[in-house]
Amino acid sequence: MTQDGFSGQFTGTKAVTLGNDTSASGSDYPLIPGTDYRAEARAGDATSWGPWSDPAFFTTKGIRPVPTAGTVTPAVYSGEPWTMEYGGLLLGGPSAIVLHEPSGLIDSPEVRTSDRTLLQRHGASAGTDYLGARVVQLGFTVLDDPGALADVLRVFQPGGGDQVLRFAVPGLAGDRGRLTARVRKRSAPVGSVFAAGAARFDVELWAADPVLYADQQSTARVVPLAPRGSVPVFPLRFPFGFMKAGAVYVSPPEDIAVDGNTATWPTYTIKGPVVNPSIINRTTGERITVQITVPTAEVLTIDTRARTVLLNGASRYGALTSDSVWFPFRPGVARLEFDDLLGDKARGADVRWRSAWL
Repeated sequence: MTQDGFSGQFTGTKAVTLGNDTSASGSDYPLIPGTDYRAEARAGDATSWGPWSDPAFFTTKGIRPVPTAGTVTPAVYSGEPWTMEYGGLLLGGPSAIVLHEPSGLIDSPEVRTSDRTLLQRHGASAGTDYLGARVVQLGFTVLDDPGALADVLRVFQPGGGDQVLRFAVPGLAGDRGRLTARVRKRSAPVGSVFAAGAARFDVELWAADPVLYADQQSTARVVPLAPRGSVPVFPLRFPFGFMKAGAVYVSPPEDIAVDGNTATWPTYTIKGPVVNPSIINRTTGERITVQITVPTAEVLTIDTRARTVLLNGASRYGALTSDSVWFPFRPGVARLEFDDLLGDKARGADVRWRSAWL
């Protein structure tokens, strides 16, 4: 048979088709050492091609390069919609990890009840309900990328500690939210799909705190309304008003706007010198007062969620007054005031919080 063309192809780790030798469209194809290949060929003329030959199998000599463990590229999570980040690993978006539909983010956590059955009558006595932990299920596929597969196996290890899960889901937790969770389960069937270079993973994350928080932390500064003792009244400055001992305040309480749909717990940082600092919620009348002298350059930290009072890292919980209340920020506006015995206008409390959703 007369032939004026030849076509061949290899299949192995990759596949290639060599073009017609008369068209000079073929190209060199570098084979990978230590790799199994299947080769086929066919011939043709100007009008048609013949059938493919029987396959020939061969293995290239040498040792196939061992993929090195992947490294997490820093700052790859940008909050692009429908992406997530856990342990510094980007899920979805431009990464080699295709994110499927997660579940558990918007579901309500289990409720711990304290109801009591009524004796000799119908019904029950309702107790206080508390939320349990949140369970989030993640499903994703790792495409043909040994580095990404190594990263997934390293980051999603059951038995490890808590890490932050950041997510960008439109309409959920202000479009960009976070929670802190640990891996409790991981499954990845090894079959034909895995052999073809696509590893499907199902991961269960367990979050002790079921609340979803805004990824962006909010901050504000709360200052005293007035110095202690008497101050000059004239010349007048507006707005102004009279307080005890002739003191004049020149600023209203700090109005703090809190987003979300559930309460969130703030953290206060107070730098010395201050004496007996107090944080007052003028909206509710609640306050936290610590009977302590904070020297210059030392720092008092009040964490309302953890219920801790720390002076330079050492506990001063016993310095809380009996009328102190651990109060959260509720959605809406909180009017806060800072007070201490010195009343220095240059002093105050820096407050940090994240809006929260359930």
